[in-house]
Amino acid sequence: MTHIAWLAGLLEGEGCFSEQRSQAARPTPLVQLVMTDEDTVGQAAQTIGHILGKPAHRVRAYPLSSGKRKYVLSLAGLDAAKTMMTILPWMGIRRKQKIATVLRLWEPRVYKNAVAYRREIASRLLEVG
Repeated sequence: MTHIAWLAGLLEGEGCFSEQRSQAARPTPLVQLVMTDEDTVGQAAQTIGHILGKPAHRVRAYPLSSGKRKYVLSLAGLDAAKTMMTILPWMGIRRKQKIATVLRLWEPRVYKNAVAYRREIASRLLEVG
């Protein structure tokens, strides 16, 4: 549990929760973490892999004009939704409301698992407000 609380704290301060529009204009949940600390982003990827029960998502590195590198971890769709719902209890009010808004807009139609998960979390989102 402490690793999930750690991830929630990291994403509370450094993460971004939004919706991504596909070509069909359906909103999809998106979680992003962008930092110059490779080890911290790598630890976040490992923790998310633990939450999802599968190998962590790839972290991408991009050079900055300062000579440093920024490391980007992005999750979309069902993986983002599961991550959001797992960290939700540890988030502040503003982030909880943003996550609830993003997940309410989500219209999964491709994967049966995503549609079922969206139905499952609907009642929990009502509690967030």
